[in-house]
Amino acid sequence: MKYFFIFLFPIYIYSQSTEIKGTVNSDFGLLSYASVSVLDSDLGVIADENGNFNLKLDLSIHKTLLITFLGYVPKKISLNNPSLDLNSLKIILEEDINGLNEVVVTGSLKEEYVTDSPVKVNVITSKKINSFIPSAGANITEIVQLVNGAQEVIACGVCYTNSISINGLEGPYTSVLLDGIPMYGNLASVYGLNGIPNMIIDRLEIVKGPSSTLYGSEAVAGVINILTKDPREQPFFSLDTQVITSKESFVNLALTPNIGKSYGYFGVNWDRNSNFEDYNNDGFGDDINLTRLSIFNKWNVYRESKKEFIISARYYFEDRRNGVKEYLRN
Repeated sequence: MKYFFIFLFPIYIYSQSTEIKGTVNSDFGLLSYASVSVLDSDLGVIADENGNFNLKLDLSIHKTLLITFLGYVPKKISLNNPSLDLNSLKIILEEDINGLNEVVVTGSLKEEYVTDSPVKVNVITSKKINSFIPSAGANITEIVQLVNGAQEVIACGVCYTNSISINGLEGPYTSVLLDGIPMYGNLASVYGLNGIPNMIIDRLEIVKGPSSTLYGSEAVAGVINILTKDPREQPFFSLDTQVITSKESFVNLALTPNIGKSYGYFGVNWDRNSNFEDYNNDGFGDDINLTRLSIFNKWNVYRESKKEFIISARYYFEDRRNGVKEYLRN
């Protein structure tokens, strides 16, 4: 009889975990709740409200971090780089200027990439706005015309009241929103795009075509959604002013105060033109006399549940005059 003996020896394999700590930033400030994941694995964390993150990894297995944030170009970080301080990583993401990762909300009332939107959404970022209309006296109507099918229409040949026409339909058929909230009813395309300080605008989202299912009967021609910037990422004081010798003056002012976890915007737009011009000497003015004051206020309350509570209000005053010189003096 033969006996066979099998000896089992336990083998213990130890892996050493390394703690990775860092902060996710952009050129505009901290990126709250950015996604930090390990490439080709299921491991990952979400940065906190200050952009900080930490996770433990086995560097013999996990080699690369992938950092993503909506509206920014994803970035890969090789953990094998000996020059990196793994206890204090400083990660800076670049804004996606090509718009391939642009986040929109107007197409379906929820955040999604522009490439995933069920309807075509034209996006005009703040960088484009500042490059095309940097002056304080410009208004959003001028930049909307960059979108094919949208154009400015002069509704009055005397007072030069303007509005936006989309796909050939008149201004009242276009719904104008401020942070998703309708403005001014049928007069939105006349007054809604004027008097908003450019420095508080994050982007414009424009949908051409019927959108009444989501935005009501005024959205027959399309929707223009003006989205403001996050006040936590903006300077406390911004001023843009312009004075012209022909009795024209423009002022844009923006403040971003905060009280506890509440951050607000306070914006003022002042526009005045008191010059009388009669180019053809017929006794009737060819330029309007305009006085406009717009005050915009918005407060964001950031709660621990990560749900925002927003309060906003706007005051708008405008006086347009044109005619004979004696009338304008009165």
